Amino acid sequence: MPKKTAASAFALGLRQQEDVKLREQKEKKVTQQPTNEVRMFGCLHTIRKERGLASMAEVTLPVEGRKAEDIALDLDLPLDKIEGVFVNHTVYNLDKIVKPGDKVAFVPTGVPGPHRFMLGIHSAGKQS
Repeated sequence: MPKKTAASAFALGLRQQEDVKLREQKEKKVTQQPTNEVRMFGCLHTIRKERGLASMAEVTLPVEGRKAEDIALDLDLPLDKIEGVFVNHTVYNLDKIVKPGDKVAFVPTGVPGPHRFMLGIHSAGKQS
């Protein structure tokens, strides 16, 4: 049987510490849910600021996702002031299911005419 030296004992201790760190990282990944970054533009931004809230929020969603409308309600946004929602750079109506990790931005009513068409807001409002 080989003799344990101080160096080999030290190396063994380092490997055990690394194993513990790897296990902790794996556990953290399993238990940590991704958050969604939610931004508000225009008057929605102003409404949040007037209430002393940030115009950007982070929310945690279940794996199956949630409707954008429900997220807006959770953030206390007035639905009558929301025309659409960008999810990962594409505009949708408020029925869109937002999944964990998606980037979300609420677009207010009152976006000028040409921009409505260029951004796809006009067609998002007509989706059923």
